[in-house]
Amino acid sequence: MAKHHRVRKRKEEALAYLERWLGKYAEDERILAMKRFPHHGSISTYTHSLRVVRKAVGIVNFFHRKVDWDVLLFGALLHDFYLYDFREHCSFKNGILHPKKAAENAVTYFGVDRSVEKAIRSHMFPIVFWHVPNSREAWIVSLADKLVSIKEFFTRK
Repeated sequence: MAKHHRVRKRKEEALAYLERWLGKYAEDERILAMKRFPHHGSISTYTHSLRVVRKAVGIVNFFHRKVDWDVLLFGALLHDFYLYDFREHCSFKNGILHPKKAAENAVTYFGVDRSVEKAIRSHMFPIVFWHVPNSREAWIVSLADKLVSIKEFFTRK
C-alpha cells in the first residue's frame, strides 16, 4: 500500500471518494466473508464495519480535519476483520484478542501498512489499554466504532 499524505476534502469530495473506494473493496470476497460472522445481535461484522466506515467519514467531515484517507478507510473497514464466530469464544476474551487477529488478517490478505495495522489493533482502546491509538486516523476509527457499537447495542431487537 502506497504511503499517502493527509488531505482535507470537502464533504462532497469525501463522500465521492468513499463511494469509489468502497466500490473497490466492499464487494471483495474476503470482505464479503464478514457477512457470515455476527457482531452485535443480528448485525454482521460486514454491516457493522461499513457503518463504522461511514461514521468515520462523518466525523472527519464534522471536524473538517486532514486525514490520510486510505489509512482511515482501511482501518475502519478492517477493524473487525477477524473472520470467526465470536460466540464460539469467551465474549470478553474476544473483545481483547480480536483486534490482533483482525490486524493479522488485514496484513495477510490486503498487505496493509503499519499505520493501518496500528489503527486496527488500537480500535478497542481503552479496553485494550496497551494499544493506544497513535494517529488521528486511529483515534477516529476507535471513536467511530464506539459510536456505531453503542447505537447497535441499544437498537438491536
